[in-house]
Amino acid sequence: MMTRRGAVVGCLLAWAVCGAVAASDLTTLRHSPVVLATSADSDGDGVSEVILENDYVRVEILTGQPPPPVTSSLWSRLRGQRPAPVPATHGTRFMGPGWIGNIVLKPSGRRWFVTTRQGGEVWRGIPEEFEQTVRIRETSPGVWRCLKLGIGVCEGLGWCLRDSLKLLDAGQWESRVEGVPGGGQSVTFTQTLDAGEGYSYRYCKRLTLLPGDTRLRIERTLTNTGTRTLATTWYTHAFWGQGRGGVFDEHCWGTVPLRRGPPTPAQPELDTEACAISAPSGTGYWGPLAGELVGDAWYACGNHEGAEVFLTVLAEIPAFYRVWTYGPTYSLEPFRLIDLDPGREERWLETLACGVGLDRLETHDGLAAYGSSVVPAGAGGPGSVTLQVLPFREIRNGTLRVSVRLASGAERSFEHVIPSAGPTQPVALPLADLAGSLPAQVSVRLVAAPAAGEPAAGERVGWLTIRSEVAESPELPEPAHGAAALVLGPFARDAQGALVSSPAAGYLLEYLRSAGFAPTLGLDQDGLPAAGQPPPALVACVGLRPLPVAVLRRLEAFVGGGGGLIVCGPLEPSALEFTDLLPLQSAGASIRLGPGPRDGTREFVGAWRRRYHLEAAVDHPVLQGLTLFPQAYQDIGMLQILAPTAAAEVLLRYHTPAGLLPEVSAPALLVSSYGQGRVAVLASPVDWGIPAHWLLWGRLGEQQRALFSRLARWTAAGAPAAAPADPVEGEAPRRRRP
Repeated sequence: MMTRRGAVVGCLLAWAVCGAVAASDLTTLRHSPVVLATSADSDGDGVSEVILENDYVRVEILTGQPPPPVTSSLWSRLRGQRPAPVPATHGTRFMGPGWIGNIVLKPSGRRWFVTTRQGGEVWRGIPEEFEQTVRIRETSPGVWRCLKLGIGVCEGLGWCLRDSLKLLDAGQWESRVEGVPGGGQSVTFTQTLDAGEGYSYRYCKRLTLLPGDTRLRIERTLTNTGTRTLATTWYTHAFWGQGRGGVFDEHCWGTVPLRRGPPTPAQPELDTEACAISAPSGTGYWGPLAGELVGDAWYACGNHEGAEVFLTVLAEIPAFYRVWTYGPTYSLEPFRLIDLDPGREERWLETLACGVGLDRLETHDGLAAYGSSVVPAGAGGPGSVTLQVLPFREIRNGTLRVSVRLASGAERSFEHVIPSAGPTQPVALPLADLAGSLPAQVSVRLVAAPAAGEPAAGERVGWLTIRSEVAESPELPEPAHGAAALVLGPFARDAQGALVSSPAAGYLLEYLRSAGFAPTLGLDQDGLPAAGQPPPALVACVGLRPLPVAVLRRLEAFVGGGGGLIVCGPLEPSALEFTDLLPLQSAGASIRLGPGPRDGTREFVGAWRRRYHLEAAVDHPVLQGLTLFPQAYQDIGMLQILAPTAAAEVLLRYHTPAGLLPEVSAPALLVSSYGQGRVAVLASPVDWGIPAHWLLWGRLGEQQRALFSRLARWTAAGAPAAAPADPVEGEAPRRRRP
């Protein structure tokens, strides 16, 4: 860890409002025509944050000052006892002034960012970093003097990744708080640094909040004042709050708008699915999301319980996202590439906004966010379509302009007057005549008189595709309704004798739960439960090694009687001896690609070209609706060459991007019948990435979750009905959303 040196210079609280108001006096905020700027130690680390606050949001802004040193009592010093070290907070390595500690949606009390301890660090707020350091010169073998923009001159090892850095010079920081027209407030932080040898810059960050508005505008300006080019990557790193009361909250979701269907220059069809945030046992999701798959320059998260939503609007579509989930938090991190020549300046704007009233966010126009809901026709009525409108500031006498284009090509436009709306007062607009005409492409724009101090409105128009929910194939069985499933593998035991899930098994447990099964762990050498105990409906193997002959015979009888079997790679060739259960002639060589790109660098751009992907070999109920190559990338770094028997049906094959060696088009997923049951074999591990946690098919793993969930239901279709099983030993039952 590296402690921030160099205090922020200048007056942090130069008021532009009449009189100072105590941070604890919140009664004056209700219906206040101004934004208050105060200071408070909101996280209890001994250093005050700058607080911008209006009726709707409270924004806690870090100053970059390190916590005060821990002191000990005189008695402790006389006894030679040293004070305990200050607990590290995430970012003390690079605690940049202007980082956001948290944003609170005051009407609901939602704190959007995690403030919790994991592995010795406190994760909090929205750090921003110029992730890729600029190496200046090698001072000794393997040791470099380097520049970490926004932090200072550092010393680091090798490629100067952040964990190896030691801060040498933080440069000069200045900061000020000032009023803006209409009662708003802005906080500005400016760093000036000359690292020598032609490297110098000025970085300015201005955060502005207006009355009656949840939108926090963050304007950044980077100026190269040196004679050498500055090449780096910039990103924001928000620890979104997945946890509730310290435990997993299944109501959280996140989304990035992805391109779907044939793109058009003006209005590409977007997929804005609100992806559930999952918490697989002992692991998480991590990986890059390619910028060329992204359809618009924003991303969002929210919570279904309470219909709260948080939108981040970017200056442009990022070069890539880095996405991950871990414990009680997750992050969607947009990366911007910067190549700044001497004397040049780069500006970019980021807007953060939140409100209550959307169960999902599908588009925005800069002033409001939009979602839709569709009730299909049925016994209860003819069906309905509703457009939800959530303004991010208070609106009086606004006009919603709507244009609709149907699949038939017919178009129409209309306007709808909105007398009053706001961040906690959404509007629902019925579009009853669309119910029988979906899909429909809808363009929306809310027009309202500008508020004092609000920047001039642009021509941003939101667009969304309203469609009926895609029905699964009628050939796909219903969810398992609690049927038992068994995950077999070479698991270890803990001190209490319970089996410990591996990361690969953690994914399988999650996928089987999402399919309606109640999975448990079992040792592969033990196989199925002993005779007399009820058999599961499905068995899934984390890889396959040679099994005792008695175990093989029980598996053969189980599948032959209607049970389902899923085997994930890698398969040891000798595991195929003594059984004809798997539809394979042989299991050949495994291909394992080398290490991935260096984390946070521009090597992530086009990284998908150095990984294998999945493409459909046939139409099949399991594959219906999945986005495969080239619509989506799977980034598979490990696979095995399998030779199927004539009885096998190949569902998926590997796709090799141009230039990647070896070129592979072998089967990736194959299925077959065995007696009354079914068998499925995947030629990659269930955690198929390199590194192992590179497992991001979609935004948050939603596509591989759908693949395995459907595959499990299809494979177990012939299993005899059995009583619901108990959940995995040692894990609490998980509630499912209806």
